[in-house]
Order: sequence, then C-alpha cells, then structure tokens
Amino acid sequence: MTRRYGPTVHLTLRGELDLETRCALDEVQAGLDGVAVVACDMRRLTFMDVTGLHGLTAFVRRLEGRGIAWDVTVAPFPYIG
Repeated sequence: MTRRYGPTVHLTLRGELDLETRCALDEVQAGLDGVAVVACDMRRLTFMDVTGLHGLTAFVRRLEGRGIAWDVTVAPFPYIG
C-alpha cells in the first residue's frame, strides 16, 4: 500500500515479499515522479526470502540512482528463509 504526502511516499509492505510479490516494488517505482523521500514501513512484513531481499535492494538502488531518499522502519522478522 502506498500513500503520497507531497514529496513523500509512505510505502507499507504487508505479508510476504518473495518471488511472486516483489514485482509490486516495480509498480511503486513507476509512480515516483516528483518524490523526494520514500518512507517504508516493514513492520507488517511476515516473510521475506532471498528473492524478496534482492528485489528490495534493487528497489533501493534505483531510488538512490534517481536521488530519492530512503527511510525504513522494521520489526524483527520471525523467519527469513
């Protein structure tokens, strides 16, 4: 889920971030024109595998390449597989 407040986008990741769902980050990336900061809340993420982690790091690298700042809130993961 994303919400935009001026130049800031709040991104909330929920459920699982894996091979099947990481493409959602590409959709978010496409809608970031005029954004200065992406604030990502990962507290509702219940699972992330290696492909999800790779997708997330690629997302952050693309943000940095566009000059968009990244801020993240995390909670301990019950399981990383």
